[in-house]
Formats: sequence, C-alpha cells, structure tokens
Amino acid sequence: MLYFLSGLVIIFLVFYDVYHSIVLPRPSSRNFRIAPILIGRIAWLPYRRMALKIRNLETREDVLGNFAVIMFLLLMLTWLTLLIIGYGMIFWSLRDDMRPAIYTFQEAMYFAGTSILTIGFGDVVALTARARVTALAAGASGLALLGMGFSAVFNLQNFLYGREVPLAMIHSRMQGNVSGLELLLEHARNRTLDYLRADIRDWEKWLAYVMETHRDFPLMCYFRSTGRGDSWITCLGSMLDACNLMTTTVVAHDFGECI
Repeated sequence: MLYFLSGLVIIFLVFYDVYHSIVLPRPSSRNFRIAPILIGRIAWLPYRRMALKIRNLETREDVLGNFAVIMFLLLMLTWLTLLIIGYGMIFWSLRDDMRPAIYTFQEAMYFAGTSILTIGFGDVVALTARARVTALAAGASGLALLGMGFSAVFNLQNFLYGREVPLAMIHSRMQGNVSGLELLLEHARNRTLDYLRADIRDWEKWLAYVMETHRDFPLMCYFRSTGRGDSWITCLGSMLDACNLMTTTVVAHDFGECI
C-alpha cells in the first residue's frame, strides 16, 4: 500500500507541475513545483557560472543561448522519468497481478516504461482489472505528456517569433546601434518625429505582449534573442529611454503616447 500511495503522489506532482507549466495560461504558485526548482534554483546559477568562465564572447553567448532549450528537454525528461517511477511503484504494489510474475522493482519499472511509452512488447501481461486499468492509465499519461510537450514547443516558437520581429525592425532601421538617444536622433535627422507616435503605440502593444507571455511562461525569460548581438532586454530599455527623452527634452511636440 505504501508503494501504491507513493506512486500516486509522484504522478499527481508531475501532472500538477505540467498543468501549471504548460496548460494554465496565467501565473501560478510555485509551491510543490518541479519546474521552478529545477530551472531557477538548481540549474541556472551553476550553468551561468560555467558559461561566464568561457573567454570567447561568441562561444559564451551560444552556451547561454542554449540554456532554455536544454532546460525544456531536461524538464520533459524529468517529468517522463518521474512518471515511470510513479507507475513503477504502483505496478510493484500490484506485482502479484502480472504474468509472468514481477520479482524485482526494476522489472516493475520496465513494465511501467513500456506502458507509458506505449511500446507494448507483451512480455509482461496484466491479469486483473486493477492492473489493466493502471496499464491503460500509464499509456494515456505518456501520450498526454508528450502531446502537451509538443504543443508547448509550438507555443514557445510562436511567442519567440512575436517577441523578435519588432526587434529586427528596429535593428534594421538603426543598423544595429540601438539606444534611446540614437532612436530619437535618427527620427530627428529624418524629420520623422511625428511618425514616432505610431512606433510608440506599437512598442506599447509589444511590451504588453512580452509581459503577458513571459509572465505566463517563465521559461521564455531564458530564451535569448535570435540575432547575434541583439538583446530584447536592451531594446526594451532603449524604447523606454526614448520615451523618457521625448517627454522631457523634445520641444514643440506633444508625445502623450510616451506617458
């Protein structure tokens, strides 16, 4: 009975974390969560310290840029491993309901793994109703986890694309030299300060988009900008600096949008 209950607790914690990490579209509590502990408390600081020891700047940026992808794959692997352990404990508690009989915990883990991954070699067969229901639940759990993982990949790609497009537009205009002062001077040289109003409205929408997506999916914060030398955080600061300069120093123009 202890193995059975322990397995149920592990399975519940896995899907509780999956639900709050992928399914739930709003910020949630981090209590009893696997993802925040694994990414924020265990992996990030050692990984960052290791990357900062790399002297070559391009290599360092590549290493830091891979952190989010590595963490997503590691998180999926962690969830899958914990599911196998959880169902392995349940099958170990039901070992008398299998044929051939399961004599070791490793055999129970093996049967749990083949059930979750829906491989189904057929070398171990569940005989009783409760064992068969558990095997079906394990298969459904594996399919659900993989399905939600694939959907999360597409969501992250869409969010990353929506975040990077405005940055590419600004960098193409400024030829890579992005700062609040340079943004303002470029429009002043081209006598297009009035056109800056539309840009400010677009910045406001982009900022709301970034805030919403990164708050709902904190892993997005670890995805670096795709262009070499680009930084969405630096570009955000440049936008805010430009708005601040326009409201405090530009004369004969009313930029209420900046406020």
